[in-house]
Amino acid sequence: MPAASTACPRKRIVLEENGVQRAATFGEPGVKAPSLTALGRVVRLSATFALAAGCRSATPTVAPKAPEQAAVYEPSRALNGLFHDVQLSGVFPDSKTFVDARPLETPAQVTAAYAAERSASGFSMRTFVEKHFEMPRAAGAGVKTDTSLNMEQHAKALWDALTRSPDTSKAQSSLIPLPHPYVVPGGRFREIYYWDSYFTMLGLIASGRADLVRSMLDNFAHLVRTVGHIPNGNRTYYLSRSQPPYFGAMVGLYATATDTGQALRYLDALELEHAFWMEGADKLAAGDAHRRVVRLKSGAVLNRYWDDRSDPRPTST
Repeated sequence: MPAASTACPRKRIVLEENGVQRAATFGEPGVKAPSLTALGRVVRLSATFALAAGCRSATPTVAPKAPEQAAVYEPSRALNGLFHDVQLSGVFPDSKTFVDARPLETPAQVTAAYAAERSASGFSMRTFVEKHFEMPRAAGAGVKTDTSLNMEQHAKALWDALTRSPDTSKAQSSLIPLPHPYVVPGGRFREIYYWDSYFTMLGLIASGRADLVRSMLDNFAHLVRTVGHIPNGNRTYYLSRSQPPYFGAMVGLYATATDTGQALRYLDALELEHAFWMEGADKLAAGDAHRRVVRLKSGAVLNRYWDDRSDPRPTST
C-alpha cells in the first residue's frame, strides 16, 4: 500500500491491481469463482476505494490512534511463569490450546494458586489447568460429512458449521469479541483471520451468501475503529501484527456482487487502515524503514510485514 500524495499516481492502481489479481488466482483452484472479467472489475473497484482513502487529503498520512481500551487478557503476559511452564510441559500437543483457554478466575488468583500448589507432592499440571481453565473447543467439531453431496454442495453445507454467532464479551478471554456473525477456518482455528477471509468471501459470494460477507466486513470495520487496525486474527495475542491488507479488495468484492454504493459505508475504515499501514512514511529518508513502511533509495515507498512484539509468538513453543 503506497504512500498518499497530492498527485496520487496512476501507477499505484496498476501495481495494486496486478497484486490482487495474482492473489485471487492463487485462491481459486477448485472453486466456482467469478470470471476474470468480473475479478478485474472487483480489483479496479477496490483499487479505486483504496486510492480514495489515500487521496482524500493532501496532508501527510497521520497514524491513527486506537481508542483507549480496557485492560485486555493476553495469556503470555498475564500468566507469567505459569504460561511458560504449561507451554513447555507438553500437556497440550498443540501450543495454541492454552492461549485460547479461558481462566475461570482472575490471572492473579490463578498464578497465586499455582505458586502455592506446584511444589506439592503429586502435583499434576494437567489437573491444575483443567481445574482453573475452560478449555477451547474445536470449531466445526460436530460436522459429519454427507457422502451423497457433491463438492459444491459439501462446501455450501459447511458455511453454517463454520459460522460463529456474534461474540459476547467474557472476562479473561484472549478472544476479541466481534458484533456480527463470521466464518472461521475450523478446527484449532476458532477465530477469524484477516486475509484468509478474502478467499472465504470468494466462496461465500459464489454460494449466494453476500449477507455473511457484509457481516464479516462490518466486523473488520469494527476492529479498525476500535483497535486501530485489522489484526492477524481476533485474538489479543494477534494485536501486535496484521496481515496483507485485503480490506479494500473485500469491499470491492462485496460492492461488485451487490451495489457499488455499499462500499461508501466502509470508506472511513479504509482511510484508517491506510493510515495504519503508512504511519511514519512521510518522515522517512531514502534507505530508511519504520514499522510497516520502507523508503527505497529511489524514493519509492513499500510496505513490509512487521510485528511490534520481538518475543516468541505465544502460540509457539
